[in-house]
Amino acid sequence: MASATRGAAASVSSRLRNWQGIPFLRAATHATANVVGWTSIFVFLLDRVGSLASVEGRSMQPTLNPDENRLQRDLLLLDKYSATKRKWRRGDVVTLRTPLDANHVAAKRIIALEDDWVVPDPRSKFVRRNGLRAGQSLRIPKGHCWVEGDAGLHSRDSQEYGPVPLALLTARVAAVVWPPARIGWVESDPMCPRSRTSVVTREAIRSGSSIL
Repeated sequence: MASATRGAAASVSSRLRNWQGIPFLRAATHATANVVGWTSIFVFLLDRVGSLASVEGRSMQPTLNPDENRLQRDLLLLDKYSATKRKWRRGDVVTLRTPLDANHVAAKRIIALEDDWVVPDPRSKFVRRNGLRAGQSLRIPKGHCWVEGDAGLHSRDSQEYGPVPLALLTARVAAVVWPPARIGWVESDPMCPRSRTSVVTREAIRSGSSIL
């Protein structure tokens, strides 16, 4: 009986070896491995390096979606490497999960970074909700930033929800890639001319060139 069992096993093993030796199967196995490998690389690149996304609304006008025609949206190239390395600068246009709704991703501009001091718009919801005086300054906590939309009053941003944890930032907006007339880099503007917030940077305070 044992001999018969060993013989059957050897026969099955021989057939498997013969099947695995068929060129078609080897080619199919190799192709599948390549697809899985490239898919893994593609997913990694989308998650950690960059991706494309369309932007809705007018909170970042005129930088993004400058056309009042809401049927035409800017398609953006997102730099996700900056998020993994926390390479943020004042003036960067970024995407973030808003404190109001973690499922909603918005595009805003970084106005201030941790240890900077800001004086929010006295008309803002943040000032009223927190009982701040008009002109009262606020220090940005560690690991946070202050963000705003370029469209001012058309934007829901830090003027409503205050400093944002850096962990909520998902990418830096690198460029507009569609429509063709809009193709170009999205520049970082540290002066933030459309901001409703006065900012004193931590560098200015440390150098003694600015006094709160």
